[in-house]
Amino acid sequence: MKKYISYYRKSTDSEEKQILSLSDQRRVTLDFCNQRQLFVPNEYHFEESCSAKKAGRPIFNEVIKLLKDRKADGLIAYKADRLTRNYTDLGTIMDLLESGIEIWAVDYGQYKNNSNDKTMIGLNTVMAKRKIDDLSEDVKRSLYGTIKEGRWAGWAPLGYLNCDIRGRITGKSYTFEKQGILENLGRPITRVEKDLLVAPLIKRMFEIYAYQPVALKQLAEILYEEGLRNRVGNKLKKGSVHQILTNPFYYGVMRWKGLIEESKHEPTIDKRLFDLVQKKLSDNAQFTIKPDLDFLYKGLLKCGSCGMNITAEERERCQKNGNVHHYVYYHCTKSQGNCGQKHIEEKDLENQLSEMFKSFFLEDKQVEEIKSKLTELYDEDNKYQTIQEKALKTRLTKLQNEKKSIYKRMLMGDVDDKETYLEVKNDLQNEISQVQDKLLQITDHSQNWFDQSSNLLYLATHAQELFLEGTKEEKQMLIRCVSSNLFLKDKKVEFSFNKPFEILSQTPKLSSLLLGHDSNVRPYS
Repeated sequence: MKKYISYYRKSTDSEEKQILSLSDQRRVTLDFCNQRQLFVPNEYHFEESCSAKKAGRPIFNEVIKLLKDRKADGLIAYKADRLTRNYTDLGTIMDLLESGIEIWAVDYGQYKNNSNDKTMIGLNTVMAKRKIDDLSEDVKRSLYGTIKEGRWAGWAPLGYLNCDIRGRITGKSYTFEKQGILENLGRPITRVEKDLLVAPLIKRMFEIYAYQPVALKQLAEILYEEGLRNRVGNKLKKGSVHQILTNPFYYGVMRWKGLIEESKHEPTIDKRLFDLVQKKLSDNAQFTIKPDLDFLYKGLLKCGSCGMNITAEERERCQKNGNVHHYVYYHCTKSQGNCGQKHIEEKDLENQLSEMFKSFFLEDKQVEEIKSKLTELYDEDNKYQTIQEKALKTRLTKLQNEKKSIYKRMLMGDVDDKETYLEVKNDLQNEISQVQDKLLQITDHSQNWFDQSSNLLYLATHAQELFLEGTKEEKQMLIRCVSSNLFLKDKKVEFSFNKPFEILSQTPKLSSLLLGHDSNVRPYS
């Protein structure tokens, strides 16, 4: 018998407060599993309260390890976005699909290892990521407004105290003594106040490093002996000391997104001392570690001539005037021997990939026409589904009553033949299961396809914009979501559109966007 893992997640982010609670997700998912006869052992129910906007969820990673070790045959969730809302985890889910692991969602059914279902998971992730990014931008704008007013928008560094609107110290820095010192200042307490017990030690840290030959680790030892502790009472580490010594907050300004902004908080040191420390830190820096190159489109394409992977490398060109220019080139790995294909510069490759998204771009007028048609279809479908649901519920009630009736007749002796009773009972139970399965399919049916269509319309309108402005992971995910079978031949990108983008590229005014057919390989010239 196949075994499945059931995963329930509730984010702590405010944008997801409307998602079902963990207990409700468990209840709905268990009903789904019973209807589909999917067996989930008691020890394979996993709950997690954690945002999925970034990779690294501990319980989710535990689930993935179990699946990779083949301890279970599939993964079930209330919705696909309970599994992934970032591109790293999406790649993991795609790898599981391709390795034969089954992926199920209550609101969708089984995501199979085909281009259509992969596109649906990818599309959901792109839209979920976009919503998270939009919320993040709103928060950033709010924080930036606070910074522009000269007020710090976050936890103050060591040596300062955060206070609420009533003047009470917040966080682990609170002590009765420190609160009393603030209240005896004889003035209104601001949101960020100098910690008069710790700030003198921070100032001494700057002075010792500026005027004495001391290493950062040794400096941490000296200040620990003099009474300086971090917020949890431990000795500062070397990295924390360096972070303090390079923070301009201590001379009365704020560093925000790489820029220096004016601030209203009271400084601990003057800028002359801060600059002196920065010069000494710079003089003591012997070398910097160059990070490994992580090429943008490496691993996405194959050679159209020999079928090997396309790799990348960085080259430098020095001009006679001394200027050095850096270029990234993509070319065949030539793993099977000599291949005559030439390399292509990254900017030329990106221009071709960007053109891919123009093929299914929809104008605002087209989008509005399609949305209007979709709304009509949704209303009609919703009415039909309501009628169907009512009829199925009536049928279900009748079958359940018949099952109870025959059971009572058997108890009262009206049914003598046990085999006949069992046969009738099993027939009734099978029909009950079929009706329940149809009811389950109806649940959220209209809303699901309407949401999918709306998401697709958004992507068709903004795909190229999202691609050009996206991070490396976002660009790769958009390419994989929209296309497959990417080859590079004669410096030209060849690819196949995934469903339903093939239809969009051919008939952009089509109102039914979620139908599709086989893709055809095409080059861009």
